[in-house]
Amino acid sequence: NPFKNDVRESPVEFIFPVNDISTFNLKLPPGYKINELPKSIKVTLPDSAASFTFISSSTDNQIQLKSVLTLNKLFYRVEEYTEVRDFFAAISKKFSEQIVINKE
Repeated sequence: NPFKNDVRESPVEFIFPVNDISTFNLKLPPGYKINELPKSIKVTLPDSAASFTFISSSTDNQIQLKSVLTLNKLFYRVEEYTEVRDFFAAISKKFSEQIVINKE
């Protein structure tokens, strides 16, 4: 999370809009089972100019994770910093969750 400080005295400016889509597929070898996956979420900023969607799904032997990060607004005032910080904190937290796989 690039926004760890509680207070910011200057606006947040992004250089360009972001539309980042990442997909992760994992096929488990025989003898392994999925015990726990991160839950799917959607987080948006109040103005809906930024959103993050994380989707997790699985079958008997396959895991698929998909994340979509969209940033359309490039400038956030100092007064909006807390919302931006919390938005990126939620993304960081989601990416730090674990997948638990056990041997049968």
